[in-house]
Amino acid sequence: VGAPEIWITHGSEAALIHEIGKRGRRARALRLIGYGAEDGQ
Repeated sequence: VGAPEIWITHGSEAALIHEIGKRGRRARALRLIGYGAEDGQ
């Protein structure tokens, strides 16, 4: 694909970022604020 950066959305983030880095690519975990939190209303 040739993307300059890969965003990890699920899975073992640290392992995926490490493996992608070994292949010469940049990666980071995408963190959604409030995702998975129960709605208090």
